[in-house]
Order: sequence, then structure tokens, then C-alpha cells
Amino acid sequence: LCRAARGIMSWCCGRRDVALVEGATDEPDFGGIWDLQSTEGLDELLRALSVDWYRRYYLPREVTRQTWIKIDGIWQVSTSVKGRSPDKSHLELFPIGTSNTDTIGGEVVVKTSNWEKGGVLATEVVPKDPRKAAKFPNLSMRRYIDGATLVVELRCGSTVAYRRYSRVGDVPKATLVSRKTMSSIPVPTSPPAPGTPNFAGHWVLTGSTNFDAYLSALGVNSFKRSIAAKMKPEQDWAYVNDTWQFSVKSPMGLKVEVFPVGVQLEDDVDGTVMLKTTTWDGPILLTKVVPKDPKKAQEYGPMAMRRYITAEGKLLLEMIIGDIVCVREFTRSGGAPSTSAVAVAGADMATAKPEVDPSPDFTGKWTLSDSKFLSEYLAALGASWAKRQAAAGMTPTHTWSKKNGVWQFDVAVPLRGLKTETFPIGTPVEDDIDGIVVTKTTTWQGGVLHTEVVPKDAAKAKELGPMAMRRYILGTGKDAKIVLEMIVGNVTCMRVFSRAS
Repeated sequence: LCRAARGIMSWCCGRRDVALVEGATDEPDFGGIWDLQSTEGLDELLRALSVDWYRRYYLPREVTRQTWIKIDGIWQVSTSVKGRSPDKSHLELFPIGTSNTDTIGGEVVVKTSNWEKGGVLATEVVPKDPRKAAKFPNLSMRRYIDGATLVVELRCGSTVAYRRYSRVGDVPKATLVSRKTMSSIPVPTSPPAPGTPNFAGHWVLTGSTNFDAYLSALGVNSFKRSIAAKMKPEQDWAYVNDTWQFSVKSPMGLKVEVFPVGVQLEDDVDGTVMLKTTTWDGPILLTKVVPKDPKKAQEYGPMAMRRYITAEGKLLLEMIIGDIVCVREFTRSGGAPSTSAVAVAGADMATAKPEVDPSPDFTGKWTLSDSKFLSEYLAALGASWAKRQAAAGMTPTHTWSKKNGVWQFDVAVPLRGLKTETFPIGTPVEDDIDGIVVTKTTTWQGGVLHTEVVPKDAAKAKELGPMAMRRYILGTGKDAKIVLEMIVGNVTCMRVFSRAS
């Protein structure tokens, strides 16, 4: 009778003493797949959290599924919403007695989990923003098994909501759940295949976990996150000059990422300048990432990216920030081609993927036959809209010849007449690119005529980032093409020239 009375009093006061719930176990087994069956008090809780009316209407109607698994002694759950992209699934970890950061509705919070009597997994939640922490004190979550039901108790001050889940199955072996520990860089999600990995080929995104939380931790706004979640990127990998690299289409054009081992590179991630250093960790290509701004580095915590091939032949990319891990799964499309430069940047310009001619002969007339991302490239250079439109309507013809051992070509330039461009190996040459004075230095990289481009104005050089041009021949005879890659910062424009009749 005393227990019953105490339970009734707790209920009337808005709190249920879960330690007394009939059926609660001391060592609950959360493992499995659980579907939401009922919700109680959620609207009142959302009001207490100052949630707007639209989300108060929408959230109670979402049908959620939770997948629980225990890895390295740590319970973790992936929560997804029926009918929504897997990218929107949210991953939570519960390392006992250890604080870890998470994002809830775009807010960064600190969570600390402990076991309470009666098999209750209790999690204290504190917003990182001191103003939010003062406004919403006593935030917590409690999870426990009541008979055959998983109960999630959500609390804000004296307001409590309950969400009850029923088990609908066991976790499949192939479920993609991020394995995380509280070390600076977590262990891999899945065991990598032994031996040196072969990333070469065309890869398509086929799975994603915790992507929204990762972007949120980077400070990406909700609008950009919603766009990114809908994208299904495809990557073309190749091994060029002893360095792995891949290309991927982005809204800014074709982006090429390279992974020279032991070399520090600068990159831009949503407006934040990052320093990336890649090394091999066994069969794993590990890239450690450090924001150039010390304040950002302290705010984000440890950052890294890990790429490896699983025993099932999948390419896994783990993106780590603080204690949040996003896992992106790619599946190879069309087998593993040879590691030619065309696999990096020109995969969609021809159905075949021929090798780069190791001893190219550029002699003759070549007319533009295909072009990708010219407008984006010119925009990155600061060219006006009118100039970009005019350039897009031109079909230039290059006449190549070799004089005194130096390759050169002539091209007709509107309002300027005939322009000759020369490529003396190892000798800097001054040139003008859309009003920007640059110094060009050309070298051979295998069968690729590679030209480093550096603006003479130091401020402009810093603004534009790395610049280069690469020319090579694909195919033979009448089918031969000259491919021109024009690179500025993270934007790569591709121009393909065919032999003129």
C-alpha cells in the first residue's frame, strides 16, 4: 500500500519513480530495434522548452525507430524517423560517468550518463550556452525497460514526457552503427580488409549515419544541412604521382582532394580554414584535421577523417569532430578501373577511361568539344557575370606546335587578336589571366604537362588559393582528346579538345 500510494503521489506531481516500476531490471538489455508506440506529455514538455508551434504540432506525429547496440561496453542508439533520409538519423552514446557533447535541435549540449537503481540509464543534459543552461535547468533523460517496453522519460524542470517503444527485431549484423570510444580518435566502424587498399574507381554514396549532427557540430546552419542531406555524392578515385586523390562534384564545381602522405595541406570547410595531414594507419588512410584558428580548434576538439575498404568491399569514410562520428558508406560502381588521371577529374566526359599518353604529341589543331564548370572557375577568379556568359558561348581552337624543344599553342582572343602561350620546362613565365598578373612554371608529371600558377600580388595569391593547369592526351588517333584541367582553390574546370578536321 505504501509503495502504491507513493507511486500515485509521484504521478500526480508529474514524476514517476521508475525504480519502483514493475518489471524494471537491474541490468537491462536495450539491444535491438524498437519502434515508437505511444507518447505522453510531449506537448507540455516542448512548451517548457520554448519550442515553436509548428514543431510542437509536427514532432508528436513523427514515427521514430531506435536501434540500440552495445560496443566496447558502451550503449549507443541510432534514432531515425520513418520516411526521412537516413542522413537525418541521430546517434547518441552513453559512456558511464563521462561527459560528451551532442546536438539536440541544433543546440550543442553536454551529456553525462550514470546508472540509477532499478536499471535506469539516467542522462543529465546541460546546454553549452550558459544563457540556455540558466533558462532550462534540470534537463534530463531516463531510459529503462518496463516489461517488454522501452520507456524514455524526458524532463525539463518539473515537466515530464514519456515515449514508449516496442521491440520489433534484433540488430542486423550489417547495421551501420558508428563505433566510438572516448579516446581522441575512435576505433574504426568496421574491420578494414587486410593489405593495402585499392580506392581506384567510381564510388556512389549508399549509406550515411549521423551526418546532420556532424554538420551541426561544425556550425553549419540548418538550411545548408538540409541541402547537404539530400545530396548523393559520387567520388572518382585514382592513384596519380604516388598520391591518392579523388574528385567529387560540388555546387562550386568539380573539387579535387589529394592525400600526399606526411604533407600538410590547407583546405576550406564551410568557411573555416583547416590544416590537413594524411598518414597511413595500417590499411586506413587517416587524415588529421586542425582548424587554423586556435579558438576554433579548441571549440571543435579532436578532428579526423578515416577512409578504408571493408571486407565486404565498401569504402567507409568516418568524419570525426569532438566525440561525434559521422559514417558515410560508398559502394564501387563499375568495378576497379586502372589508376589513370581521367578517373580523377574527367570520368563523366567520356564513356571510356583510357590511359594518359605517357609521351603526348600535342601537334595540330584542337577544338573545344566539352566543358564543365567554366562559369564556376571564372567566378572564383572574380570575373563578372557578363564575361562568364561571353566565355561560355565561345568555342576556341588551339593550334599546337613544338619550337626549339618548347611546346606552345596559338589561340584567337576576342579584341586582342592571336595569343601565343608557351611552356618552357622549369622556366617561370609571366602571363595575364582575366586581368590578374601571374607567374607560370611548367613541369612534366609523367604524361601530364603541369603548370603551377601564382599571382604576383601576394594578397591575391592568398585570396585565390592554389592554382594550376594540367594538360594531357587521352586516347589515340582520331579519338585522341586533349584534357585541360584549370584549378583555382577548390574549383576545377575541365575542358576537352578534339582534333579539328
